[in-house]
Amino acid sequence: MNNCIKIIDVSFKYNEYEDYVLKNIKLTINEGEFVCIVGGNGSGKSTLSKLINGIYELKYGDIFVNSMSVRDQKNILNIRKILSIVFQNPDNQIVSTLVLDDVVFGLENILNDREEIQKRVYDALEKVHMLEYKDHNTNMLSGGQKQRVSIAGVLSMKPKYIIFDESTSMLDPNGKREVLSILKEINEVYGITVILITHFIEECLLANRIVVLSKGIIKYDGNPRKILWDEKFLFENNLDTTSSCRISNYLKKMGFHNEENIFDLEELVDLLCRLNLKM
Repeated sequence: MNNCIKIIDVSFKYNEYEDYVLKNIKLTINEGEFVCIVGGNGSGKSTLSKLINGIYELKYGDIFVNSMSVRDQKNILNIRKILSIVFQNPDNQIVSTLVLDDVVFGLENILNDREEIQKRVYDALEKVHMLEYKDHNTNMLSGGQKQRVSIAGVLSMKPKYIIFDESTSMLDPNGKREVLSILKEINEVYGITVILITHFIEECLLANRIVVLSKGIIKYDGNPRKILWDEKFLFENNLDTTSSCRISNYLKKMGFHNEENIFDLEELVDLLCRLNLKM
């Protein structure tokens, strides 16, 4: 169980009078993976993220983060040193009026070496392409920029795993693109394990692996491209396919093509250009 998050038979309900939100979840996430956990409202995905981080108390089953059980309260501090979480609303995570001060804030609680703090802060801001904004007022930033500052604060702690819990859901399209690009980069370039919690199915194309949760049960665990064409499966699990898949599906049914690898906008544009050349 070293170098992985291992979830073993986890069930969870908020109180004894309610139904289980999660039911017998079994899941392993290895270091270096980019995993997308997707589900509709009430699927249990955000609950699972808070159990992994030790925010909620686990009573049924166990979760190990690099062999440390979240059920042992003595492990929680050490778990949070290697596993961080970025939440939905960037405004709720910004604590200072200056970008630099905001990223420094968390480090000052664990480090005394000013030189090391500065090195980590500058390095983290560089990774999220926000170093040039280090002296800017956080209130003047866009939603996407604020979320990137939040990510910089997390990166400065040098975690092995980062959970992004609906971290793009409150952003405009530009802000969403900025943040998703950063997620891909910190996984591919810096080797940090990324766990993206979302209900936007198109975001799953960034991941190497998708876990579909529905009503507290894992319905699929594997390559995201294998299910994005399955509109029936997605509908049954309160999800929708991508716009590109939907358009491509329609064109296929109308007899314009017979391809099955059209998932994102770039691939759709390429298909339409090729179809146009044939007409």
